[in-house]
Amino acid sequence: MAIFDIIIILVFVIVAVFGYRYGVFKMISDVITLFISSILSKLISNVLFNLLYQYLPFFNFFGKTKGLKSINIIVWQLIIYVIILLIIIMIINKILKKTKLKQKISDSMVEANLISKILGVVVSILLSFVITFNGLLLLLIPCFNLTGIMDSRFATIIMEKMPILSSQNNALYKSETYTIERINKKDNTDAKFKNVNNDIVKYMVKADLISNNKVEVLNKKDKLVGKRKTVADEIIEETDLTKPTNDKN
Repeated sequence: MAIFDIIIILVFVIVAVFGYRYGVFKMISDVITLFISSILSKLISNVLFNLLYQYLPFFNFFGKTKGLKSINIIVWQLIIYVIILLIIIMIINKILKKTKLKQKISDSMVEANLISKILGVVVSILLSFVITFNGLLLLLIPCFNLTGIMDSRFATIIMEKMPILSSQNNALYKSETYTIERINKKDNTDAKFKNVNNDIVKYMVKADLISNNKVEVLNKKDKLVGKRKTVADEIIEETDLTKPTNDKN
């Protein structure tokens, strides 16, 4: 069993404990809130990314992703998604508070009987799926290079079989997994990293994560390819630093 399978099981167990403690109404409220927030966040984040993509700063990352600035397409889509997700959750919680539904849910937690607690455990499974889906989507950011997630059977099932969320995020998820596989191949060297970057961009276009037109715009702005120092570059820099300077007085 992969390490991430164990982590996912632990998440389900912990959420089930909360489900037993707080009862079914609290779990139903949390499931609906997070599920709806996730759906809306993806829709809104797609619109915002399409409006902002050419103005966003594209960073040169580190390790195996150094120079592969194309992964900023994935990173920024996730950053926008998370920000919108948190905002929507806050809005829903305020609505629940103003309509006094939040107080009723709190009261149900205090009065939860055994049946409510058992049903809470059952509903907690749904909540665990949504929580884990969002968590895995974030952890699969290529600059983290967490290859262990792709060895997890549970992770694959959750990411590919989750109703609505899997289809909504399919292009993003597939681009993440492809990029992680691609950066770990032997040809991801200082001399050939630009070829790797081009392959990643082509896959993103094929997966419909980004259009060819947007790629052309980003290329014109020189955003998609970064720099990666080769061994020869480092030797030249060290040589320049050790050269004596001629002071002209």
